[in-house]
Amino acid sequence: MCDSAVTGEQNNSTRCDESPIACMQRENKLLVARYSSRLKAASTAIQRQNLQLELERRLTENAAIARQRQEVWEQHRNEVAARCHKIADT
Repeated sequence: MCDSAVTGEQNNSTRCDESPIACMQRENKLLVARYSSRLKAASTAIQRQNLQLELERRLTENAAIARQRQEVWEQHRNEVAARCHKIADT
C-alpha cells in the first residue's frame, strides 16, 4: 500500500511487487512535475526560491519516510518467505 506523498491521501490499491522506495520514486516524479509548472508560473525570484526549497524539503521527507517503510516492508517479506519455507519443509 502506498501513501501518496503528492496528495496526502492513501492509495488503497495494494501492489505486492512495488516496494516503498519504488512507490516514492513514482510519487516524486509527479511531485517534481507539479512543482515545475508552479516554478514556471512564479513571478518573482523569491517565489521560485521558496518553491524550490519546498520541493527539496518534500523530496527529502519522502525519502526518509520511504526508507523507514522499506525496512518494515523487507522485514515482512522475509517473515512471509520464512513461513513459506517452513510450510514447504513440513
